Amino acid sequence: MAADPQVFAQRWPNQNKNKNNPYRILIQQNKYGTGEDDKLVQIEGWLPEEVTFDVSAQYEAPYAQGLNQSIPIGGQIARALGVNLATQAMTAQVWQGSTDINFQVPIIFQAETDAYKDVILPIKNLLKLTMPLDPAGGGLLEAPGPHIDIDRLEQSVTNTLKNVTPDPQKTEEIFDRVFGAFGSLSAAARSAKNAVGAGIDFLGDVQNNTIGTLLNVGVKGAKAIKQASNSGAVAVNKSIVNSIVNNISLYIGDFLYFPSVVVTDVSQAFNILMAPDNNPSRATVNVTFRTFYIPTQRDLDVMFQTREDTRNSNEGFEG
Repeated sequence: MAADPQVFAQRWPNQNKNKNNPYRILIQQNKYGTGEDDKLVQIEGWLPEEVTFDVSAQYEAPYAQGLNQSIPIGGQIARALGVNLATQAMTAQVWQGSTDINFQVPIIFQAETDAYKDVILPIKNLLKLTMPLDPAGGGLLEAPGPHIDIDRLEQSVTNTLKNVTPDPQKTEEIFDRVFGAFGSLSAAARSAKNAVGAGIDFLGDVQNNTIGTLLNVGVKGAKAIKQASNSGAVAVNKSIVNSIVNNISLYIGDFLYFPSVVVTDVSQAFNILMAPDNNPSRATVNVTFRTFYIPTQRDLDVMFQTREDTRNSNEGFEG
């Protein structure tokens, strides 16, 4: 029975290839999980002296212009009077998203017993992780790395829908909140327009009435949308994760683990010192990896746990 990706992403596999080789790197591709029964590719090599990677977050101040763009005429009048229709709080940095982890690892392949098996074969397998499959021999090409399998997605969605029982009363309340927020927004817009037309205490009206109403609408609308979408997002997320095939996992020594990555570049340099079988006895391959998903804080606990610790902490884990 194929392993559930939602489960295998939370633990190290049971195999201990790197347990006694903390200076080795292990790359493994599996059809469905991380077990030995559905293994497609396994590559081992020596680590370099240093491995680095970075991740970043993007922040912007999308509301720094305040109401200047929403009410152009009012904004121009306010600026002419030396006033900006924005408050300091509106210049706050708002998180736009975080990046995936993208890094390059130089891997050393050294002939120990057989130059073909120790050097050439693992490089061929690495190249396979970047080149498309052609299962029909001239038909449509398929992705070499992790991707959604339509049949598994259909099955996963069907199972998810069976387990999800919507609450009509809660759904109605959420929609009332959302539409109520839009109604308040329309009223705020009309208030601002009337204030401009009448020309009475424009700046005070905008500052004390319209801005406050818009902020209140934004808070209520955001809470309603979050409540409506969060539970559904969890179900959708699980359906997608459970439909992934050809997953690639990466083990750096015995201290760092990436449960799902893609290989974006493979650059090899052969040492022209031939072994008895006329194959190069040594090669260095620069492999560029990228995490398949954007990591979350929860993923850090998985990435930096040792294999044994992760297994112990996940005993009885059911996903």
